[in-house]
Amino acid sequence: MRALILGGGGAIGSAIARHADATGLEVHVGLRRGASRARLALHPAIRCHDTDVRDTASVGHTLAMVRPDWLVMAALPAGHPAQEAQRRAFLHDMCDGVLSVLPAARMHGFEGTLTWIGSAMTYGVGGAPRHTQAPLRPQTFRGAVKAAESLLVAQLASEAGIALREVRVFTGYGPYEQRDRFVASLLRAALTDGRVRLAPQPARRDWIHYDDIARACLATAALPPHGPARIFNACSGTLADTRTVATMLEDIVGRSLIADAPYEVADAYGDVEPGVRPDPSEGLDWSPRHTLAEGLAHAWEWATTREGRDYLLSDATA
Repeated sequence: MRALILGGGGAIGSAIARHADATGLEVHVGLRRGASRARLALHPAIRCHDTDVRDTASVGHTLAMVRPDWLVMAALPAGHPAQEAQRRAFLHDMCDGVLSVLPAARMHGFEGTLTWIGSAMTYGVGGAPRHTQAPLRPQTFRGAVKAAESLLVAQLASEAGIALREVRVFTGYGPYEQRDRFVASLLRAALTDGRVRLAPQPARRDWIHYDDIARACLATAALPPHGPARIFNACSGTLADTRTVATMLEDIVGRSLIADAPYEVADAYGDVEPGVRPDPSEGLDWSPRHTLAEGLAHAWEWATTREGRDYLLSDATA
């Protein structure tokens, strides 16, 4: 199988690329010109292509060169934009990506499976475990944009006759996570004898290791490449708060990581409930392999390698 992962230089996209490469697939990634390839540096078999997912011609050129059997869209900026200009740019990036990737795939006769990386933030307020059939009631700007993206890409995929599989990712963590995120901050603190501030009311999350996210995405590629759009959660199905995560890592690394002073920035994530994992009757042969403790131990093992230290202690912000 030949895979093309758009946004393959990001945390999730690169995890999918590395996993697919390890399983023997021919892996290609599309990256913005000049984008960092640090997350792929140890995988020389992965072929990189300058690709602007906001430009139909650029995506089409890469599709024509690679001719993939499996196409993954994992490109969207991280973060929670708050200012008007930032929000406009974020929304435009989403729209440009959808309105470039789907038309390019249709024009170039793509007949495989398109796996689109969605977000659990589309669910929003609910008060119950997040099932893929739950209504979308996002309560953050990022969640609203991802909800709009989910609806738009499903419509365009249907019009183009493309088999769409959306994977809604819950709180991912693991090697090469963005350096300013929680688990990466804890790992960096462990390497430097630092401390991480925690909110007085620890935030709860459904944590899912990047390797398990990558496995879920690859499992969607094994589904028949036809039929209506299908949605799957990449989640553990349980919640753990940030203090629990920090305490687990303290036990793993053998040192204190929690600062005395509290973290006072407002939580941008919104309402959280655990996800409902795919049922075998849905045809997806996937369940997480890492418990939270195992995943954190794996992340620490990576952090102590040369590449892990170099990445986490770099001044870069990707």
